[in-house]
Amino acid sequence: MQKLIYLIFSVLLATVLFASETRTFSLGQSGFYIRDNSNPMYFPGTIMYYNNEVRTELRLKDREDLFSGGVNLPFMETGYVVGVYLNCQLTTTPPFGITNNVTLSKATDVYFGMKSGGNNLGLRVSYAHDGFDQDSTAGQPRIEEAAGYIEIAGGLSNKQFDVGASVYFPSLSNQTGTAKDDWGGYGFRAVGRYFMRMNKKLEYVPLAVFETSSTNREVQPGAGIPKTEIDYSLLNFGIGGAMLYRVNPNGLIVLGIEAFGYNDRTTDVKDGTETSITLTTFPGIFIGGEARLASWLTGRIGAHQVFQSTTTSTKPQGGKKTEITASGSSLNFTFGLGIHLENFLIDLDLNEGSFFEGPYFISGTGAGRDLVGKMSVTYTFDKGGENEE
Repeated sequence: MQKLIYLIFSVLLATVLFASETRTFSLGQSGFYIRDNSNPMYFPGTIMYYNNEVRTELRLKDREDLFSGGVNLPFMETGYVVGVYLNCQLTTTPPFGITNNVTLSKATDVYFGMKSGGNNLGLRVSYAHDGFDQDSTAGQPRIEEAAGYIEIAGGLSNKQFDVGASVYFPSLSNQTGTAKDDWGGYGFRAVGRYFMRMNKKLEYVPLAVFETSSTNREVQPGAGIPKTEIDYSLLNFGIGGAMLYRVNPNGLIVLGIEAFGYNDRTTDVKDGTETSITLTTFPGIFIGGEARLASWLTGRIGAHQVFQSTTTSTKPQGGKKTEITASGSSLNFTFGLGIHLENFLIDLDLNEGSFFEGPYFISGTGAGRDLVGKMSVTYTFDKGGENEE
């Protein structure tokens, strides 16, 4: 009986091809290598390809704080686009323990796109602010906490290439009585890719990513205790490429290679210990495929394997540097389906365990797994958007 219900449920959950975070995740997490409506985050110029949609990203069950939603609207009938997205997840990770009542994890994004000759120009501004203020009471000092984030990104896109760059400024602060804890700084990110069409079916896509940031934390305990200064730095870059094979208008095969990736995070306590964690990728392999199974149904499969080494180095003030290196690989398989209902398109990332066990409709779970890991819903309200293909 369970297998029969599972078969019926699987048919009802079928979908068509469309772009979303869920789609690229199901294609072996190959989002940097393919054009997709989740691209404007890093390539703001691509907002022009998706000027007529409302989209939500439901990333994790029962966690609305991780959901995002937004709309892209054409206006003035002159090739301009405005987009607004709510609750967008930030990639910046602040130091632990600065604040207790505010967080720095999500922002509101505003996009503006326009055409310039044969190119598309895009601008993104991300803004976040959070605050907490508690008056002093008997035995309890006043508490003031604040979190802030602003990022300005620009991009240029056309049929052959996409480039994007941004600067961002995160900050956190906490003042409890006379004690202060402040953190802030800046970062810069750039990414670019080029689509080399070899024939009607085959494209090569070289890709490069670069990011650096520098932040500082000052902890002033008060009561005559000396302050502590900590510098944080990030250096991240990677190069790779992909081969995209268009089987037919609705079928795509992706083979992506991260040839080399380097990520170094350093924490330097003034007059104290310097610690760095360096993650080296050599290589990462991403594969994915999607095909139209019926007029209303698309299936997706994907896998990625990453070979990495992690080096942790520690150097006390005036002491000897020590290093620990560990190497290994991680492997993950992904599966996806979708639904096309009039102008609504739904992408689903399926838990592979469901293929072996099926869902448990009485309890709602099966061996601790949910049938759907994440979901994206897109409503396309006009036919006027550019065709990026």
